[in-house]
Amino acid sequence: MGLVGIALILTLGATAVTAVSSLFLLLPEKGRNRWMPLLVSFATGCLLATAFLVSIPDSSRQIGSERTMQWVLGGIILFFLLEKLVLFRHCHEDDCQTHQAAGVIVLLGDAIHSFFDGVIIASAFQYSTQLGIAASIAILIHEIPQEVGDFAVLVHSGFSKKKALLFNYLAALPAVAGGVLTYFFLSTLRHLTPIFMAVSAASMIYVAIADLVPGLHKHTGPRAAALQFGFLSLGILVIAFLRSH
Repeated sequence: MGLVGIALILTLGATAVTAVSSLFLLLPEKGRNRWMPLLVSFATGCLLATAFLVSIPDSSRQIGSERTMQWVLGGIILFFLLEKLVLFRHCHEDDCQTHQAAGVIVLLGDAIHSFFDGVIIASAFQYSTQLGIAASIAILIHEIPQEVGDFAVLVHSGFSKKKALLFNYLAALPAVAGGVLTYFFLSTLRHLTPIFMAVSAASMIYVAIADLVPGLHKHTGPRAAALQFGFLSLGILVIAFLRSH
């Protein structure tokens, strides 16, 4: 896919995530509490499926399974360290440590994360349109709960609702810059594409397992577990379908 197409998809993606998040906020609190775990479950399935069914196999075919898994392991350790620096923290609860920080710090972390989202999506599109679509779905879907949570942070920090939505949107736009830079970078260094795929797989695995899944475990009960499993499976099936077509 060309530069204009990648930039357009990333811009539309940032706009769509903010728009859907704002609509989600219009739901009554009871409705949000009901649908949030299902949305997170779907995102978890998308992330894990993209990592294990798309990114890792494609990287392994080019540089071998051993080197791919070394990069995946290194990526997971890297994201652990970055999270400790409060750069990649995705929180979905109103009382977590991130939500005690100032709104500006939250926006800075979101902007940095959005930049790397753009890097991952653009590198995926550089490899194939199919992989780019799968990565975009996985990443953009899991951004919605983050946007909703960050909106609460900003309002609590003194932002009006309109300003909170505006700054949330602005914090998502660095994804375009990350995508554009990646387009030019990978155009000259295409041999790094499988490494990007392995590291992007690491980021998806880490976010899904270290961040999203623990939040799902807070919702107990057979019905909640069944619904979460169903939506997680649906996320996997969506990516598997895209992979096979």
